[in-house]
Amino acid sequence: MDFTLRYSSSPVGLGIHYDYVAYGKLTDAMTWIDQQIANGTPTSKLAGMDIFWQNGMTQSQWDSWSNWNTKG
Repeated sequence: MDFTLRYSSSPVGLGIHYDYVAYGKLTDAMTWIDQQIANGTPTSKLAGMDIFWQNGMTQSQWDSWSNWNTKG
């Protein structure tokens, strides 16, 4: 996160995917982000955050979503 925000030449949107409880709690992910910012990660290029929450997503749905920006 630090590297991307520090050296990106354009604004960055941070996406958090939370699909399955075994991946960890959403609060853990948000706490990690808070820690990164508290430790000095620059935020001037942080354009926002999207939280993707989809329990039971099929592999086909995931494949369609995860590479949407490479299509067309």
